[in-house]
Amino acid sequence: MGVKEIDSENTTNSPLRDPRTTEIDMSQSACWDSMHKWMEATLLEPGTAPFSFIYDGRISGDFLSDWDFTTTKEPLDETRIQQILTYTDHKTGLEVRCEVTTFSDHPAVEWVLKLKNSGEYDTPIISNIQAIDTTLTDEPSECKLHYASGVREGVAAGADDFRPKTQLLPPNSSFDVSSLHGRSSWGESLPFSMLRCRKKELC
Repeated sequence: MGVKEIDSENTTNSPLRDPRTTEIDMSQSACWDSMHKWMEATLLEPGTAPFSFIYDGRISGDFLSDWDFTTTKEPLDETRIQQILTYTDHKTGLEVRCEVTTFSDHPAVEWVLKLKNSGEYDTPIISNIQAIDTTLTDEPSECKLHYASGVREGVAAGADDFRPKTQLLPPNSSFDVSSLHGRSSWGESLPFSMLRCRKKELC
């Protein structure tokens, strides 16, 4: 490693930075750091899952930390790594499997939630499965929710069906979107959206 001579009369208390480092590099580095911190605190810590469900009348956040927890990690290809997080109810054999994929070429994380009864008998009732149920922290700012409208109830097509929409979300505000009658395309919104804040995005 080479050492660069510095004029002590022109230095400040600011941290030194490689002059070849651009603002884009710094922004990308911050994104990677933010993603890894979120994963460690939310995905990889047993019991702090970014999903939820009701099991035998109880919310999963109240008991997942008491279930058996295992994790495996393997590369899928040159740019993708998969981690499988498995929660198991040793009493009934219910397995909740969270398949997490990260990428070496951009700071993003995605996951798929799967449930399996590996026991001999029926499990208690499972309901209200939320594949994404988490909290994102960011600098105070106005966020934007990008989504698409669904189809109005009935058989007649409308000019606004599936139109892209954007909802501004100032601090301390809320906004509810949902489909109707269990049909993904009926209602005010399709079941796909992207929340964009100053430094984070959630799809």
